[in-house]
Amino acid sequence: MKSGGVKMDFESSGLGDVPLICIHGWACNSEQFAGLSRLLTKDFHIFQLDLPGHGQSPLDGFSPGFERYADVIADFALTQQLERPVLLGHSMGGVLSLIAVASGRLQPRAVINLDGSLPAGNKTLAGQERIRNWLEEPDFRRRLVRYLRTAFFLPSERDARCEAILQTMCSAPDAVLRFLPEQVGG
Repeated sequence: MKSGGVKMDFESSGLGDVPLICIHGWACNSEQFAGLSRLLTKDFHIFQLDLPGHGQSPLDGFSPGFERYADVIADFALTQQLERPVLLGHSMGGVLSLIAVASGRLQPRAVINLDGSLPAGNKTLAGQERIRNWLEEPDFRRRLVRYLRTAFFLPSERDARCEAILQTMCSAPDAVLRFLPEQVGG
């Protein structure tokens, strides 16, 4: 499906009348909402998006950025003619949901921000700058895996599942990985 000229893959399910748009986190995909979608199928018409450069949606020249992703979400809702949707976003998806609504193009029923970051403080800004400096180094992906393993997983969670998640996150296209510094939350 094309939304605002951007090719975007999505899955639709559910029997309910209330549209629910699920927006994944950075370097993730719509699959992160599969279990939740099964639980909500009676009450909602669910749309699980793969944002450009994630899951099954190619970048195709799309330049990642908060406003551009938020526009894609608003375009999707408008193209699908979803009246007063609920926006459910995890991490980056939570922030994108808020930005999409702030644009004034959508009139949602609700916005659910799951673990989305707040405005960055000084410590976060310094971390973003450190990650920006890694981007051009040949071992960037290896360093990124180490950083994400420490930042997102407790020692007790560092198992085969953790490594599979890290592999998926770090296999994202370069343009998506270069958007990482903006994703480091407070």
